[in-house]
Amino acid sequence: MALSSLAPSIALEPVRRPPLVSAGELMLGAWMFYQRHARIFIGISTVPTAVSLVALLLEESPLPIAAIAFLLSGIATLLGRLAFIATVSERGAPAGGVTGAYQHAVAFFGPFLWISILAGIAILGGMVLFVLPGILLSVWLSFPAYALVGGHKTGLAALVASWQAVRGSWLSVAWRFLAFAVMIAALGILISIIASIAGRMAFASLKEAPAMILPLTQIVFFNAIALPLGVIFSWRLWQDLARAHTAREPRVAKRLRGRLVALIALGIAGALVWFALGQPKFFEFPGAWSFHPASRGAASVLLGGGMPIDIIQSIR
Repeated sequence: MALSSLAPSIALEPVRRPPLVSAGELMLGAWMFYQRHARIFIGISTVPTAVSLVALLLEESPLPIAAIAFLLSGIATLLGRLAFIATVSERGAPAGGVTGAYQHAVAFFGPFLWISILAGIAILGGMVLFVLPGILLSVWLSFPAYALVGGHKTGLAALVASWQAVRGSWLSVAWRFLAFAVMIAALGILISIIASIAGRMAFASLKEAPAMILPLTQIVFFNAIALPLGVIFSWRLWQDLARAHTAREPRVAKRLRGRLVALIALGIAGALVWFALGQPKFFEFPGAWSFHPASRGAASVLLGGGMPIDIIQSIR
């Protein structure tokens, strides 16, 4: 396949799907589901919350310690997210409760990591094609984690399933994610303001409230509220897309797989050139990987896909 023909073929959206459930209905349904199963969601959130708090305390430590703490925090949050997906896929009642949900998460961790790497490279390949294809792919490849956990699809098959489901609904899916991002961002800002005011009142005798109050609040909010709500929202949207996507379309799947392979090859080539020319620095400690919600990307939206933005949200 010639690269000159790849960009225009990616941009085509010939498929038309039935209307999806509205963003408001998805958010309301996600909140109601969260309320019904709050106990298990909070139970799952305790692990990434605890590890993230330890990482926060060690943020100013020497580089090796801070790096290890950061890595463990990322792994714990990714496992927590997979445990949330497993819980939602089993209608809020996974066998074995919190422990069972994490057993599922551990089993899916390796395949999920591989899917995420493939998606990241494919999107990088899309960015090489004048950015727009990468933006399109970032939405098309939003759901491979759900194809993995819900459909037991691995590798390229999970990416193809996500792309195939979103085809014809790109704008609708992007709008729903944007609406959810705005809602979560507004809620996070409100909770941060309340925590800041409460901290000042509780420590009125001091010149300023302890600096840890705000980041502690943000970590708890992200792991116990934003992350599970994002997973529920994305799962319900994925299910709605799957219902609308009635035909298997094997020829389309084969064509999408070929495009993904070409994009991954292009992404690898682009990454090699990038490293050769720029030698970018990804990690700087301390301070570069802040626990502020802004560092988690787009107010914790797209918390259920395999794309790089999803990984960034989970590990920052």
